[in-house]
Amino acid sequence: MNLLTLLFLESLGGGELMVIMLFVLMFFGSAKIPELAKGLGKGMREFKDAMNGVQNEIKAGMNNIESEVNKVKDDVAREVPQMPIIESHPMAQSKSAAVTASEIEMAAKAKSDALLKDPNATFSAETNGTSES
Repeated sequence: MNLLTLLFLESLGGGELMVIMLFVLMFFGSAKIPELAKGLGKGMREFKDAMNGVQNEIKAGMNNIESEVNKVKDDVAREVPQMPIIESHPMAQSKSAAVTASEIEMAAKAKSDALLKDPNATFSAETNGTSES
């Protein structure tokens, strides 16, 4: 059931609206009606301004989060070393002369895991992800 049906406003006609307006005029008087309309207009404007303020705060928060995510992505991209494709690498000789992307990803993950465990570890193309001390 919708709100209009619950408030019996769905079937209001012109005559019913005139009777309601007559009661409002009698209850508040002709001097108070402009003041009521002015107060109602101010209230609606304040509500709209508050709603816009909340929307702007949400958008600003989302922009801050997006910028932080982009900063983290940039930091990770700078910190993770790029692994060159080396044709003489043992992994490259296993199936074909070229290194596949999945093999590079696996080797990079192994190196990054080893670096997390020992930040002072050094690597060479022949070690296949093991650290030299």
